[in-house]
Amino acid sequence: MELNHEGIKYKGSCYAWNTLRSYGIREETGESGSFNYLILYFNDGGGALEIQLDWMDNNESIPEQMAVYAKAFQVEFDGVVKKEV
Repeated sequence: MELNHEGIKYKGSCYAWNTLRSYGIREETGESGSFNYLILYFNDGGGALEIQLDWMDNNESIPEQMAVYAKAFQVEFDGVVKKEV
C-alpha cells in the first residue's frame, strides 16, 4: 500500500482522494492476537474497502500518514473502533 498526492495505491488499484467520503481505523483484539484495519468509505455509496495493516512494514505510521493526506484532501475521519472478537 502506498499513500501519495494522487491517492491510495493498493493491490494494483488507485483510489483517488476525491473518491473518498471518509475513513476509519478498526482495532480488533481476541485470543489469536490484535489486528488493525484501515476502512475506506467512498462517495459513490458502494461497499467499504477494508485493508488489514498488520502485514505491512510501516503499519504503525499508516494512520498518521493517512491523517495528513485526509486533512489536505478534506476526507473525514470516522474515528477508531475497538472490537473484541
